[in-house]
Amino acid sequence: MSTICPEDSLVIGGEIFHQGNPTGSIIIPQGANNGCDSIINVALDFFPIDTFNLGQTICPEDSLFVGGTAFHFNNPTGSVTLENAAITGCDSIVNVDLTFFPIVTSDLMPTICPEDTITVGNEQFYLGNSTGAVILENAATTGCDSTVNVDLSFFPASTFNLTPTICPGDTVTVGSEQFHMGNPSGIVVLDNASSNGCDSTVSVNLSFFPANEVSITDNLCQVDTVTIAGQEFNSGMLSDTIVLNNAANNGCDSTIFVN
Repeated sequence: MSTICPEDSLVIGGEIFHQGNPTGSIIIPQGANNGCDSIINVALDFFPIDTFNLGQTICPEDSLFVGGTAFHFNNPTGSVTLENAAITGCDSIVNVDLTFFPIVTSDLMPTICPEDTITVGNEQFYLGNSTGAVILENAATTGCDSTVNVDLSFFPASTFNLTPTICPGDTVTVGSEQFHMGNPSGIVVLDNASSNGCDSTVSVNLSFFPANEVSITDNLCQVDTVTIAGQEFNSGMLSDTIVLNNAANNGCDSTIFVN
């Protein structure tokens, strides 16, 4: 009697003995030492089939390799024969039946300022890139990957047009920038100035009242004196420029050129 592996065969006298044909008698003509026929009675015994059930819970994105076979979310079950892996030297059969932790997803849908950016993982989302899915590796409580679905909304842009008409010598300050006759227009961004805490953009375009100027030209006698706006002119003081603050009808300065 011989004990062999369940998957093995034994060939005796041209006949194959295996698990489906474990016993029999074989006549070997002139096989005995005396030249007579020899009879071999075969009765095989088999080592127990070595099986192992592998039931494991893994992450949906992971794979488990058994032998050379990959088991994963789309191929969770199967049997793999590992040649000569049993302690008897026989083949070992592994029955694989995987289960998976639940897929972890979350939705991130905030409303932010048009100029702001949100970073999820190592990806940035902003007005020009407002939606997408980010996989955060090993971020779930199970140690599996977590997927964040990002869908941003934005507060309306806060813009304001500032178009006053001012006096030629005046200055308007917006934020930290000054606008005047030499710099009448421009765009200023006021950080966090809108009611929702976002930036506010002010477009400045100044207009100017016409300069209010008067020229006085006259001839004086040597001994005469003329008083203009409280200032005396005579033979010793024939010309000057007088600025009358806020004296024009529009509230601007008025300039008198005396000669």
